[in-house]
Amino acid sequence: MSKLAFEKNGTHQIVRPVAGEAMPVEFIGAASGDGALIDGVTAAIRATVRDYLNSNPLAVVLTDTAGDPYVASGAVSSPPATATRSSVNDSATAVSLIASNAARKGLVITNDSSARVFVGYGTVDPTTTDYTFVIYAGQTWEMTPSNVFAGQLKGIWESDPGDGGARVTEFTA
Repeated sequence: MSKLAFEKNGTHQIVRPVAGEAMPVEFIGAASGDGALIDGVTAAIRATVRDYLNSNPLAVVLTDTAGDPYVASGAVSSPPATATRSSVNDSATAVSLIASNAARKGLVITNDSSARVFVGYGTVDPTTTDYTFVIYAGQTWEMTPSNVFAGQLKGIWESDPGDGGARVTEFTA
């Protein structure tokens, strides 16, 4: 049996499981008999709990009334359709790795130099002590769609061995 905690939050009573306790939930009489749960504020948003071939954990799928995926920011964006590759030679002075691009949906940078590259977001030149992140020799870094930065990225290698650089792939619409 699960333990429940009751809390007062303004004018609402909140029921939650006690920390570390599982809480089985059974919904009876969901929306229009299809098993979906209707948002109490916006009836156009529906949540369906799905068990993919009896695997755990279960997935909660949010859709709008048309059945399209719903995310808090609105419509789901389409995946990138274009990949543009470029290269920048390793350099002991700061260089632009990629220009700003408002259409950017993702980015991959591979450092095939034998030296580390220190990368900085924005137009200010990074240094080996003032940077956003480091890509070690032979490593790849990926900008995920959930945290895309559309501005310029600059880089500086800890030395200039002249044996490689950054291989950059930018994903756009």
